[in-house]
Order: sequence, then C-alpha cells, then structure tokens
Amino acid sequence: GRWLLATSGVGVVIVDPHAAHEKVLYTQLLQEWSSGSPAGQLLLIPAVLECDARRMELFAAHGALLALCGFTVEAFGPNSLRCTAVPAGVAAADPSRLVGDLLDSLGAGGPVTEQRHRAAALIACHGAVRFGDELSPDAQQRLLDGLVATPGGLTCPHGRPALALFDDDMLRRIFRRPPG
Repeated sequence: GRWLLATSGVGVVIVDPHAAHEKVLYTQLLQEWSSGSPAGQLLLIPAVLECDARRMELFAAHGALLALCGFTVEAFGPNSLRCTAVPAGVAAADPSRLVGDLLDSLGAGGPVTEQRHRAAALIACHGAVRFGDELSPDAQQRLLDGLVATPGGLTCPHGRPALALFDDDMLRRIFRRPPG
C-alpha cells in the first residue's frame, strides 16, 4: 500500500506515489500560472487563518502572488485571513495550514521566479497524496500516466526521486541469475 509497482520496456519500476504526485502537480501549477489562468477551487466552507503581525505584513506584500497562484484570500479582521478558494489541484489540502506555510515561504524573499517555484513546490507537496494513502487502481494508473507525461526529470521539486528503475541486468544480479 505504500509503493506503486509497474513494468516498463526495460524492467521493473517502483514509484513513490507522494513524490510522483508532487512532481505532476508542481509541473501543472507552473504551466497554469505561465498561461495566466490558474484554476481555482471554491471552498464549501471558507478557512480562517489566525495570523500574527508578521503574517499579516507578508499577506499585504504577497497577496497578489497568492491570487496569481489560484488562491482567493482576504483580510478578515485585524489578525486573521479568510481563504475562499485554493488552486484546483490541491483542494484536499488543509487551506489554513497551506496559506500559512506559503506566506512563511514567501517571507524568505528572492526573485519573483524563485518565489513562484518555491510556492509551486510547497503547494504541490501539500496537495499530493500522502505516502501510504490507499489509491484505487484507476488513481494509480492516472498517477503513473501523469508522471510519464510530465517533462523535466523524475524527481519531486524537493529533489527526492519519484521512482527507481530495476533493469534486467540489475534484477539478474540481485537474484544471482546468469547474464541474459
């Protein structure tokens, strides 16, 4: 229930579903943002985030970037924010925690492109399936198809491998079989 096992033309592939999903979401987010039309998902119940003065200042400075990422967040009193929409691919994430972590991340500063990549990585991590989550066979296949279709390497945005490939030569060595 933790790993996905698949075959390829050259061997057996073991996939970390969290890292794979994170990679797919990260790439989708960056593509949506570059097109200028991030898809947002309205929340049935808005999330309210209690904030200290620093987070309120970060929101004032980076609220426009949150909106470009697909969030709808507004001040909701002197020490709180209300989130009514999140990026569509991460609707299952805890919006209060996600917005708080995102504001903290944006507080690190840096060029806008770096901030966007950091934001996409954080949002993708929050929205990805958790390691050990039970996935239906259809969800597993969609994840594998998405990973195969995603350009740009086979690691998550944080650098963890999304898969390990065991080709025929390696399997023969592991099982002490003669070379093929």
